[in-house]
Amino acid sequence: MGRRWVGRSAGLLTGGLAAGLSTVPAITPAGAQDGPTAMLVFDNSGSMWGKLDGSKDNKLALARDAIETALEKLKPGVRTGLVSFGRRRGDCADIEVVARPEAGDDDRINTPLGKLNPKGRGPIVQATREAAKAVGAARPASVILLHDDLDNCQQDACAAAADIKREHPGVRVHLISIGLKKEDAARMSCLASETGGRQFDVASQSQLETAIEDALSLAGGDSGRPPPAPVPAVRPSSPEVAAKPVAGGARKPTPPPAQGPPGLWLSAVLAPGGNLVDGPVNWRVIKTSGGIEAAVFEALAGEVRAELPRGAYIVEARFGLITVRRPVEVAAGIPTAAVIALDAGALRITTRAQTGGPVIDQVGYALYTAAAGEGGTSSQAGRQTPVWIGRDPAAAIGLAPGTYRLVAERGFARAQSTVTIAAGAVTEADLALGAGLLTLRAAAKDDGDTLSDALFIVSEEVLDAPDGRRELTRSAAASPDFVVPAGTYTVTTRIGGTEVRDRVTVGAGESVKRTMILELGKLAVSARLEQLAGQPAWREPVSLRVVSRDGDQREMARTSVSPSTLELPAGAYRIEARVGSQNAVVMRDVELQAGRTTQLALELPAARATLRLMEPLAGAGDVVWEVRDESGRSVWRGTQAEPRLVLAPGRYSVRVSVRDKRIERSLTLRTGESRGLEVGAD
Repeated sequence: MGRRWVGRSAGLLTGGLAAGLSTVPAITPAGAQDGPTAMLVFDNSGSMWGKLDGSKDNKLALARDAIETALEKLKPGVRTGLVSFGRRRGDCADIEVVARPEAGDDDRINTPLGKLNPKGRGPIVQATREAAKAVGAARPASVILLHDDLDNCQQDACAAAADIKREHPGVRVHLISIGLKKEDAARMSCLASETGGRQFDVASQSQLETAIEDALSLAGGDSGRPPPAPVPAVRPSSPEVAAKPVAGGARKPTPPPAQGPPGLWLSAVLAPGGNLVDGPVNWRVIKTSGGIEAAVFEALAGEVRAELPRGAYIVEARFGLITVRRPVEVAAGIPTAAVIALDAGALRITTRAQTGGPVIDQVGYALYTAAAGEGGTSSQAGRQTPVWIGRDPAAAIGLAPGTYRLVAERGFARAQSTVTIAAGAVTEADLALGAGLLTLRAAAKDDGDTLSDALFIVSEEVLDAPDGRRELTRSAAASPDFVVPAGTYTVTTRIGGTEVRDRVTVGAGESVKRTMILELGKLAVSARLEQLAGQPAWREPVSLRVVSRDGDQREMARTSVSPSTLELPAGAYRIEARVGSQNAVVMRDVELQAGRTTQLALELPAARATLRLMEPLAGAGDVVWEVRDESGRSVWRGTQAEPRLVLAPGRYSVRVSVRDKRIERSLTLRTGESRGLEVGAD
């Protein structure tokens, strides 16, 4: 059975639990600072060596490059700093404020990021607390947490969020969550929602780059990312997906009772006279004193009740991308109704692998403003600014009325739709990716075990490419999964010098599993030195070399590890074991069969010889040694003062030239022995 990859799943970006009532003290005015402050918290835990779907580089490299690019675009005067962790394995106290917040000089951030070597644990929550402390009294200020997993040091993110809001009022936390599961992202989301920040759910390299740039722009006081970003090209081309408006929420706002304590009964509707917003709303009730605003009530819910004393307030309602502020007056002795009309519409998204198929999850979305209405070209649409990115939204997203371009992406499959948002209505977009799941593995034969060291390369067939193919992705996982658009692909599988190719067709909604047969055999080879009885045992490193006896007789493998197990194509080979760099060598021929292991144990006869000059020749100047075997062939030549050689057993003549003298001695070596030869003047 193939793996299930489709299924209904609750999303994260616009959902959440209703928050309780809280009181926030007045925000401390900014001191004599040069500008907004942005503290980066960079996840340096070991999981950052992993990769995002479809990316060749690891998350560490992608994030560092994206930060460097985003810092170059940041407006002057923004004070940036850096906190990191994960230098030491298993140490939850390994947190460092690498750079205090200062303006200018991006190398203060880029240089230490370039030296990170992830290996430790992830004290994410405590690092965020430390970053908030490092901000000091500067306002406006933000902490940007970039992470790819939950805190694994048993810290409560929501408790930390409440503490940051209480102890460092006005500091917002923006989350850039890289490749998190929906339920894990939800557990971290309170860091953003409690502090008024944003959470960016990232599933691809392009989304990561956009999220980092947007988060730094928000921290710098901008409403979003300044430069426009292109809409990813849709491949394969597909017709526009219809999006239809439907009714809003299911019921009207609840009226307050005629009597009760003073306070506000808060409700939100998309348009005047409409039903309740179908989804949670971020509420803030603000009291102004001496020109300084302070939040006196915050909550996340559709309708909320806030007991407040009589007086004038500002109510802020945030639903999706819509934020509305309205002045209200709380009357004495009775509750006051405040129905906030957002003058907006909403978008609810559903994505399937194929039209009419089951809903799939783990889909990344990007929403762009449309280029030029219905008459705009695709290139014009591609130059519009993204207004929202997210993953698997559980609830509708609040948007200003207008026309948008919606792009959905999972793996390498993409679909797009033009959606029109009308005030007071929820527009439903049902997209079909036209995608399938391709699962690969490698084996030596049809029913063989999975080979764990294969490299898989998936290429799409393109007519204008030099060889008709263009690489789409690659993976060295034992059994990788690829989400790809429906079509035909070439799969190349490599192990060492062995390579096979196969064409695979994947249909929309299909789960295709393919085993790549490399017809490999295993060679389990070991080598050791023969020992002479009665002589002390000695060791020397043995090198093993495998040469093909078929075709071009090329070298197929080389190792100095014994024993070793080598995977090679079925065929004939010569195995060479050598110790030292002289003539101590043994060779054997073997035949390997696909799916079978051939055992080969080599015993290598060798001996050690130490050559030494006696007085008065020792230290007399330049010396040249030469060793010849019984046939007169030179097996070694050198100028060392006291050479130590490893040779095959046998009879040798040793010649030395020193002080215009040429002296010759004979030397006999037996297997496993160590002998010295001293050469004098006579």
